[in-house]
Amino acid sequence: MIIKRKYFMFGKEHTAMTKGILIILMLIHHTLADDLISRYNVQTLIEDRRLANDIVIFCKICIAGFAFLSAYGMTCKLKKIMSKFYFKFLCIQFIKLEFTIVFVYILAILYKKFVIRESIRTFYDRGNGFDPIYMFIDAIGMSTYFKTPQINVTWWYLYFAFLLIITMPFLYILYEKFRHLLLPAFIFLPMAVSSLEVRAGVQSNYAMLLPGVMLGIAFAYEEWFEKLRSYKEQNSFILGG
Repeated sequence: MIIKRKYFMFGKEHTAMTKGILIILMLIHHTLADDLISRYNVQTLIEDRRLANDIVIFCKICIAGFAFLSAYGMTCKLKKIMSKFYFKFLCIQFIKLEFTIVFVYILAILYKKFVIRESIRTFYDRGNGFDPIYMFIDAIGMSTYFKTPQINVTWWYLYFAFLLIITMPFLYILYEKFRHLLLPAFIFLPMAVSSLEVRAGVQSNYAMLLPGVMLGIAFAYEEWFEKLRSYKEQNSFILGG
C-alpha cells in the first residue's frame, strides 16, 4: 500500500523560512566582521579571532542565497505568463521594488536625522553644496551606478536587483531553449561579465551572482525541489499490507 500525499511545492512559506535563515547569516556577516569587532571591542564565544572571521566570511553566502530565491520566484511567475506579457511583468517588478526602496529610504533618513543626529545636507554635499539630486538617486537605489553618496553601503544589492529584473526574461528564454546545456556555460560566463563591469567602472556583483541566479531558474523551471520531495516520499513511505 502506498500512502499518497499532497503535491509538494516550494512556495511562499518555504521561501520565507529560507529568507529567515539567510537574514540570520547576513546579520552575523555584518555585525561580527573583524573590523567591527576591533573597533567596538566585541567579545565573542569563539576566542580564535581567525576562526570567527572565517565564519563571518562564510556567512556571506547569504547574498548568493538571496539571488537564488529572487531568480526562483521570478521564474515561477514567468512560467505562468505568456512571453507577450513579459514587459508588463518587468514593470510590475520595478514598481514593487521601488515602493519598498523608497519606504525604507525614508525610514533611514528619519533615523539618521532624528536618532543619530547627523546632518542630511552635509552627507549629500560633495563640496559644491547640498544637491537634492543625490538624495533622489539614493532613494531610487541607483547610487551604486552613479557613484553618488549612499546612506547605506549595503544597498549595492539594489543595483543588482535592477539588473536581475531587466535580464530575467532573457535568461528565462535562454534556459527554455538550451535547458541543461546552459548551466555549464554560466560557470565561465561570470568571468566575461565581470571583465565588462570592470571596464565600465561599475561593481554590481552581477557576474559573481549569475551562477546562483541560473540555479534558481533551473530549480524553478525543472521543479527539482518537487521532484526531490516526490522521490523521497516514494522511497520512504511504502508500506506493506
